[in-house]
Amino acid sequence: MLAASFDRTLPANASLIVTTAGPQTPPVLEGSAQLAATGSVDGFAIFHLIPGAQEAVVPMETRNASSYLLAFDNTDGVVLAAAVANVSAQAANIGIVIRDDTGSVIGTPGATIALGANGHTALVVPSQFPVTANIRGTLEFDAPTGAQIGVIGIRTPPTNTYTTLPALVK
Repeated sequence: MLAASFDRTLPANASLIVTTAGPQTPPVLEGSAQLAATGSVDGFAIFHLIPGAQEAVVPMETRNASSYLLAFDNTDGVVLAAAVANVSAQAANIGIVIRDDTGSVIGTPGATIALGANGHTALVVPSQFPVTANIRGTLEFDAPTGAQIGVIGIRTPPTNTYTTLPALVK
């Protein structure tokens, strides 16, 4: 089925499997998925890296925190990519605080990422924030009042492997 959204009723203890397909060669397609439910639902996503047939499992985000913390280690050829989703029906400016591994703020004060209603973005951290190149530290993502966000990291070494990195609630 090719659709921007769909509705399904899930019986108790049932599973809903959603798979995506796209080109098997670059350019990479970027997207997000949001699950809304009237009852208690939980789950996970599986990311699949085609060249190495490697997979990483990510639990579904069920928290609604005002701030998330994502550790990064952009040393030895490894980089962190981050995906940020605005799960709110209103546009939001997501605050970003960048710290090095001593806890010192090294990013631009007041930096933000603008996301439309139900919007998302994916970024390679040292490309988006050059101050993070070749160092370790943390990225803090702050949701504005009334907004809900989701954050996940993907750590990629210079080989055909990767792993997901969940964000901590601050």
